[in-house]
Amino acid sequence: CLEAVILSIYFTCGLEGLDRFPISIKSCFNSHHHRHVVLGIHYSGRYGALGLSRRRTLMYKPLIYRSLMDLIQQYKTSSEEC
Repeated sequence: CLEAVILSIYFTCGLEGLDRFPISIKSCFNSHHHRHVVLGIHYSGRYGALGLSRRRTLMYKPLIYRSLMDLIQQYKTSSEEC
């Protein structure tokens, strides 16, 4: 997932007005803990994220969230479902 974040940084580096920041996620599946990282993005008052994961719910999030807390809560809910 780190490679996806690096590529996301590279492909978004020329976009003016786009804020980028890492989001670290910890999930548990079958008693094994996994760590994920995605690239959080903020543009025109909306939040989203770019990244890859084996689980669909722990990667890309569209640019639809009104607050960073809403985006983080979505990842929290998704990681608890694992």
